[in-house]
Amino acid sequence: MVENTEEEKVATKVVKMNLSENNYVVKSNKFLELKRNIEFSVLEEKLLLALISEIRLEDEDFCEYDFKIKDFLELTNIDNRGKVYKDIHNAARTLAGTLIDLEEDGNPVAITFLSYAKTIKNKGIIKLRFEPTLKPYLLSLQKKFTRYQLKNILKLKANYSIRLYELLKQNLVMRYRVFEIEDLKELLGIPGKYEKVYDFKKNVIEKALEEINEYTNISVTYDQEKTGRRVTHFRFKIKPQFEDDEAKIIEKLYTKDQIEDLKEKCGLTDKKVSGKQLFELYNLAVEKTDHLDDVDVYQYFRLNLAYTEEKNPKNFIAYLKKALKDDYSNAVIILKYKDKI
Repeated sequence: MVENTEEEKVATKVVKMNLSENNYVVKSNKFLELKRNIEFSVLEEKLLLALISEIRLEDEDFCEYDFKIKDFLELTNIDNRGKVYKDIHNAARTLAGTLIDLEEDGNPVAITFLSYAKTIKNKGIIKLRFEPTLKPYLLSLQKKFTRYQLKNILKLKANYSIRLYELLKQNLVMRYRVFEIEDLKELLGIPGKYEKVYDFKKNVIEKALEEINEYTNISVTYDQEKTGRRVTHFRFKIKPQFEDDEAKIIEKLYTKDQIEDLKEKCGLTDKKVSGKQLFELYNLAVEKTDHLDDVDVYQYFRLNLAYTEEKNPKNFIAYLKKALKDDYSNAVIILKYKDKI
């Protein structure tokens, strides 16, 4: 690994990391959904996320991040027995040496997570720098990103638990997410493993969900879906661990851009709907259609919205809630049998 020149070192701002479980990890969705050809260890995952959590909203450039290895181990609940400095440095080397594939202007780009890693043994310190090309995916993010507090992944013991949590947290506002099984394996960094669906469920999915449900701020269940006679997809149902957090999730953890996108999909762009109301309305539609493979949640929403608009009730939102809950427009029948009518 080549170190920066003296001129570059002078220009690089050095930040002594304030490791805290209350720090936020913020990633662009494009970066979060990168498929990996190798499986990261828990140490490597937590090292990367702790580093990301040190980025501040006002940062316009990456810094050199310094932290005490002892503090990192205490924060992340990682056993510090054995060759601790070597293990930490090897984890950093993996992050610096693992190529990830991105696309810029339609052209493939191969880059790494880190550009620099140095362990100072006599001081128990490690110094890290992000690869500069990652700036659009981690700095000054205004839209299409996922945000969560670091404490949600600190007690997770499996690397795939961390990755699955991120991918599900990304879709919390939608309340569900469907993955094609082979795509999910690539997102978790285990392509080609667990050829039998039963083994993948038992050794990865169910263990990960047990940890996620116990230690994080989301609660998740899942079902399997078939294409013909073969199981090809998993459908995850996602909700906040504490229902009182629902309004905060919309108002604080999702950008105005994301909220407007959901409003547009539901046909509510020109309606005065708060984040909390949007969440409640959308959730009613999800609950009504989640078990129906051939009924699109947004089409269901729009049909009941049109029915409500036609009735022009005094309390529009209250009426729309009832319409979505009881399907006043008969949207399920219309959508389920539209090709047969």
